[in-house]
Amino acid sequence: MKKILLLSQDNEIIDSFTNYYKDSSFYNVKIYKENKKDINYDVIVIDYYLEKDTYDFIKVIKDNTLVFLILPDVKINMYPIFKYMNINYLFYKPICISYIAMIINIFYEIDNTVIDPFRMEIIKIFNELGLSFKLLGTQYLYEILILLLCNSKSINNSLYTIISERHNIVEENVIKNISYAISTCFNKGGNEELKHIIFGYCYSELTGSITNYNFLHCLYIYIMNTVIEKSNHR
Repeated sequence: MKKILLLSQDNEIIDSFTNYYKDSSFYNVKIYKENKKDINYDVIVIDYYLEKDTYDFIKVIKDNTLVFLILPDVKINMYPIFKYMNINYLFYKPICISYIAMIINIFYEIDNTVIDPFRMEIIKIFNELGLSFKLLGTQYLYEILILLLCNSKSINNSLYTIISERHNIVEENVIKNISYAISTCFNKGGNEELKHIIFGYCYSELTGSITNYNFLHCLYIYIMNTVIEKSNHR
């Protein structure tokens, strides 16, 4: 069993972390609102709140610990200070806890083996499409695709309900965040040839848009076919 420490004073992050890991049999999670001398953890997630405390705490973390640092946008200028320290992943708020959990699972190879090929293919394709995991909408898209590919869910509004309940936000915000992530996919670079292959006629060049449903439907089919084709060639 892997030991995880969350150091945070942000109730929203604490609640999300608690809800995500409450039924886990793979991880033993501790949550503190202030620094502790006990650093014997496999994973440490630090939600930055006090410059000196955070800095001093990171300095004593062991080299073999997986470390995440979450910074508020107002502290973006702190990046040069922390980037050479013992930190594996640096994020800016807002950050979806499920994305951090995904990285932890990949690092320790703890997950359902059925999910692995789909999960890795989603991450690979998202990167090629220019979908940034810094966006909440991208993180929600990832979770929805996992539900579709691995839990046999169908594409309908119940997916938004699941995500909204999981992250304690209203469905409207889930939809808006996903729509924004999709729009950046088509407006801010990425592999244009791959976009044409995946989305084709579903993307309207006249309006410069695609519906959330069509985006998910096309991506679901492409990922499913890609994983099946790869498995047939093994």
